[in-house]
Amino acid sequence: MKKIFLLFCALAFLCLSGAAVAGAAQYDLNFTTTYFDRHPTVVKVFRPWMQEVNDKTQGRLKITYFTPNTICPEAEVLDSVATGGVDMAGSTVTRNAGRILVGELGQMPLISRHPRSTAMAWYDVMTKYPQHFPEFQKDITLLCTWASALTEINTTKKPVRKLEDLKGLKIIGWNPVSLDIIRHLGAIPMMQSNADTYLALERGMADGVLCPLAPLRSQKLTDILRYHTMCDLHITPFWGGINTKTFQALPPDIRKVLVESTGLEFSGIVGQSLEDATDEDLEWIRKEGKAEIITLSDAELARWGKATEPMVEATIKKLSASGFKEADMRELFDYYTKRIAFYNQSHPGK
Repeated sequence: MKKIFLLFCALAFLCLSGAAVAGAAQYDLNFTTTYFDRHPTVVKVFRPWMQEVNDKTQGRLKITYFTPNTICPEAEVLDSVATGGVDMAGSTVTRNAGRILVGELGQMPLISRHPRSTAMAWYDVMTKYPQHFPEFQKDITLLCTWASALTEINTTKKPVRKLEDLKGLKIIGWNPVSLDIIRHLGAIPMMQSNADTYLALERGMADGVLCPLAPLRSQKLTDILRYHTMCDLHITPFWGGINTKTFQALPPDIRKVLVESTGLEFSGIVGQSLEDATDEDLEWIRKEGKAEIITLSDAELARWGKATEPMVEATIKKLSASGFKEADMRELFDYYTKRIAFYNQSHPGK
């Protein structure tokens, strides 16, 4: 009889607990990045993470992913999160002119060859030097960082095997840092949007593009690009964050789940997904057999590094002119490169 009573009490407790969870407040957050919903990082990292958060909160927190330019213009993501128009988002540190100025140091050429290491190093930078990232001191709570795939020189007609081969070539860049790198390498920089690149290359207005391999297939650029020079020129850090007021309005246990499921480790996972996607794209290009993949020797790559070396000093001077202390910028950049080297030691592909 006592066992039956205890069993009844246990069942009653479970029912009451279930009712409590079922009656708990539900929280729905929107989330967007620069990636479309079929992007490997969205499919393999962000969606599983969103499900994990939902499971760990027993269904109380639901995050819905939106592709770029659906809930706000991509160029306004930073401000949209800051004002609360968008709950959560992620974007490049240099997407908004005049904002996150220190982010330009994260794009310096030939300082990293691994998105995973860069992602984790940039997370360390943003958390160690929050005073240099005012956007994330009040309105946006940083959850993670990540890093783009590395940029390569992709050309239509002329192979690039050495620095001299770039002379006179019109190479498209998608952001100011890319254009500066192209200029320092001796080529003619052309500013074009991602969307207009195919037309410019097809019509012969440009000879190539400095960009990661990742978008080439989806934009059918592989139909006209015949040479891919694997030089790993530079990488772009990203931020991932949530509106601070939205975050603070969540119950403590849900905030805890968000914090514990993101951070440094998650930053590395997102970065690794970009690295893995590049390997898959490279293998696909090889199997297609329509283009030549060119790998530079260490000696040749060192020449490219020498050509672009002045960019670091110029960027530090520019930031100094914008109000940052020069010594602070040198310290930050030195810390960044040392953290990249540190994470490279444990990199699975080192």
